[in-house]
Amino acid sequence: MKLDKIQLSANITRIITGAVIAIVGLILLLKPGTSLVTVCYILGVAAAIKGIVKIIESKKSNNTGAMVSGVATLVLAFVLFLHPEFLLSIFPVIIGIGILGYGIISLLSHKAKGIVPKIIPAVSVIVGIAVIVVPFKFAETITAVTGLALVIIGILLAISDFIFKKYIDTTDIPKIPDDGYKEVEFRDVED
Repeated sequence: MKLDKIQLSANITRIITGAVIAIVGLILLLKPGTSLVTVCYILGVAAAIKGIVKIIESKKSNNTGAMVSGVATLVLAFVLFLHPEFLLSIFPVIIGIGILGYGIISLLSHKAKGIVPKIIPAVSVIVGIAVIVVPFKFAETITAVTGLALVIIGILLAISDFIFKKYIDTTDIPKIPDDGYKEVEFRDVED
């Protein structure tokens, strides 16, 4: 039956997708530093392709903005290839500055009495400083946590059909004839 083949195909696709997600998650979890650099290289390839396409488009349309965008994207691609660690350290530093800023502003603006309302802002200040001081370690930690989440999601996706199959009642789903056509009656509806 065609519906069974479609369902089987969907199940196989979910299992394969779940396995791929789990494998990527495992790689991120076990080798976060190497994974981040690899992601930079992949983004560098994508940026190089986009930059080249933008430059070609700008030549065809005489669009200076597209030319500048293409050249800037190519520069980004070269930086991603030549110094991925530099870019990887910038993003966590920006996040660290944001966390630090939140903590300082929250500490200065809290009017509540006592120490409890100041705990989260104080922790934010400490975390912000730690992220700024060791940004690559922060990026590796976030990557490892993301990897763990992807492993869990991938496994759940791959086994979801087996887990939830017993909860789904398919007896009330109408069967479609094997020829793929269903007889339907049309009638006029009166108001």
